[in-house]
Amino acid sequence: MKALEVNGVELAGELEGAGYLNRYNPSAPPIPKWKSRVNFGYHRSLYSLVSYLNYIPAYTNAGEPEDSDYRTIDRFATLDVSAYRHLPGGFDVTFSVLNLLDTDPPFVNWEAAFDGFTHSPKGRRLKFSITWHLEEGH
Repeated sequence: MKALEVNGVELAGELEGAGYLNRYNPSAPPIPKWKSRVNFGYHRSLYSLVSYLNYIPAYTNAGEPEDSDYRTIDRFATLDVSAYRHLPGGFDVTFSVLNLLDTDPPFVNWEAAFDGFTHSPKGRRLKFSITWHLEEGH
């Protein structure tokens, strides 16, 4: 990241922000080097089963000393699964389980004990939805 300057005054020096928590950087949120979301689906006639694997690799809390147990923020992976059924009359029914394995976010050594910009503290959640389409044929 380029240096943060306001009216010719440098407020924060240039730094590499990707892969770091950026706790003391006023212009950058936490930025893991990459995030991924892979989906797998099975579709047949009126039914669908879809799953999503969400993955964030480990990254560094540069604000912690080199020998600290809290310097590395562990990787985080969740699995979401949804089953879908199309019904007559333009109705669709979906049942989802988000964070199926009830994975807790990795520990971060700051007030909330997790990185709320990057990880979700929500455990396993169930979601049921019914959708109605005005026009049949969707």
